[in-house]
Amino acid sequence: MNSKSSDKKYIKAGIGYTFANYFIKGLSFITLPIYVRLMSTTDYGNFNTYVAYEAMLSVVLGLALHASLKNAKIRYNSKSEFGNYMAACIQMGILSTAVIVVLANMLYPMLADLLDLTRFVFNILLIQSYAAALLTLYNSYVSLEYKYKSYFAVSLINAVSTTGISIFLIITWFSGNRYIGRVIGNAVPAIIIGICIAIYFLCESKNGLKFDGEKWRFGLTFSLPLIFHGVSQVVLNQFDRIMIKSMTGAANAGVYSFAYNIYNLVFVTSASLQNVWGPWFYEKMIERKHDLIRKKGNSFAFGMMLFIAEVLLMSPELVGVLGTEDYASSVFYIAPLVVSGYFAFLYNLPAQIEYYYEKTNYIAGGTCVAAILNIIMNYFGIKQFGSIAAAYTTLIIYLVYFLIHYCLSVKIHGQQVFDLMKLMIYSGELIIIAALSLFLREQIIIRWCAMLILFVFGILWGVKEFKVFSAFKRSTK
Repeated sequence: MNSKSSDKKYIKAGIGYTFANYFIKGLSFITLPIYVRLMSTTDYGNFNTYVAYEAMLSVVLGLALHASLKNAKIRYNSKSEFGNYMAACIQMGILSTAVIVVLANMLYPMLADLLDLTRFVFNILLIQSYAAALLTLYNSYVSLEYKYKSYFAVSLINAVSTTGISIFLIITWFSGNRYIGRVIGNAVPAIIIGICIAIYFLCESKNGLKFDGEKWRFGLTFSLPLIFHGVSQVVLNQFDRIMIKSMTGAANAGVYSFAYNIYNLVFVTSASLQNVWGPWFYEKMIERKHDLIRKKGNSFAFGMMLFIAEVLLMSPELVGVLGTEDYASSVFYIAPLVVSGYFAFLYNLPAQIEYYYEKTNYIAGGTCVAAILNIIMNYFGIKQFGSIAAAYTTLIIYLVYFLIHYCLSVKIHGQQVFDLMKLMIYSGELIIIAALSLFLREQIIIRWCAMLILFVFGILWGVKEFKVFSAFKRSTK
């Protein structure tokens, strides 16, 4: 495939993934005002703590095997062999889940008070966590082929069914215990989809349930260090709300979790584009086009900075529309959380170098250091200043997180691939905009004028840099 057609595919898929994720996330934003009105801040905090546990366990039960797929596709470059590798990933995940479910239930009496979950919810959590791992594996698989339509279809089914079942259960059978209704409504569609994914790949593979030691060995060697990386990432993303619930109560965790829904605008955009950036980056690294990677990396980072600036400037209105008076204080959490999302996005640029060279122990080590620092800073920060401290420690830690992985990428590759100076300039500009968004939170006219100027500038820049509209027009033909 020539460079020009590869870039066209890259842009088209990026538009497709972003549109799909925004459509699906749009459902979440439409239903968010419903959930915050149907559930108390305590119920909302308890559910989001459950989601944090699920994010952590999905990495462990799935053995982080989704992260090995880009390298596995290079190693097993025929369709049948790569299909056999997917089957091997399913086999490994099923075995690990079975073992952990048995051990976890044996240890449940010791874990019950720590987790604050009934045995029923605990087992739903375990099963749903592996279903989530299967969905992540599937999404990684389709992203390698730029199959954003397949990604969209499965994600849409999951989102719509989760929303419908959750609301139905909350207002009917579980009206007296709405947290449980939300948990079950969230779990059932994911489990059904996970079963379908497992059956599909096992049936498609020539190996099926047959053991393939070489593929197991490659998958486990590559991915096992990434379990620590994945859990550490969840600690960075989610553990703060667990600590807030434990130290200040579920209601505060609910307000903090509400602020994270605004942060999710950044996460969804970043994740959509990463689905395309990763495969494109591998193609260009194989072709040794390091200058092109640097150029596009700078553009990627600048475009995300413009988008996040827009989110920051409109955040007071988003809180007013999506939440109730109980969540008004979340506006003070949003600025540091959203900027931390930019550093989380930036981390993915140097991290691709670590993945490319299969230095997964470096990835795990760097992320573990950041996660441990996060727990320590959160503990003392929350104790001294309350839950607001968690938002600012998250910002500091994500900056450290990015810099750790940037230094590791330089060590592994032997030279800089990305322009650190430009990335830090973009970051500094975003921090200034975040501060202004808080200072001007009551000045709606000034903020919206600034948003309009940034929007027009962003459109003109995007047309020039990525030929966005022409790519979109081609993608709709």
